[in-house]
Amino acid sequence: YGDSIATSIYITRPIPPSDPADEVFDSQPVIRVKLPGSDNPPRPRWLLKKNVVLFEPSEY
Repeated sequence: YGDSIATSIYITRPIPPSDPADEVFDSQPVIRVKLPGSDNPPRPRWLLKKNVVLFEPSEY
């Protein structure tokens, strides 16, 4: 949103995975404001895929 890149607001939100292998742990929507004088949009958040996280049996 915003009239120029200097006043833009980016809203990042989780989307359902298209493939079950891409399922990630729960995340919440985040609103990120682009600060004046910054040339790049906010960086995306990194999420963990459920199928690549290992748990020790004692942690269940």
